[in-house]
Amino acid sequence: MNRTELGTAETNIKPKKRRLYALISLVIGLLFGLLLVEIALRVVGYSSPEFYAADVSRGYALIPGMKGDVQQRGTQLCCDKRRWLS
Repeated sequence: MNRTELGTAETNIKPKKRRLYALISLVIGLLFGLLLVEIALRVVGYSSPEFYAADVSRGYALIPGMKGDVQQRGTQLCCDKRRWLS
C-alpha cells in the first residue's frame, strides 16, 4: 500500500498551508512551554526581589530595610544592613 491508496489527508494539503500550519504549531508550542515554565517557577516560589523603588528626586533608590542576596557580574554580594560585603 502506498500513500494514495491509504487516502491520507497529508497529500491534499498544499505546501504553503503545510508551512503555515507548522509555523503556527511551533509558535503555539513555544507559548505553551513558556506558560508551563512560568507556572513551575511560581509553584516552587522562585522570585526576583526588587531592591529599588521610585524616588522623586533621584529617579530610584534602595528600599529601606530590604535584605537579600544579589549576584552581579559573577561576584556574590550580600547586603548587611548598611554596607555591602563581597
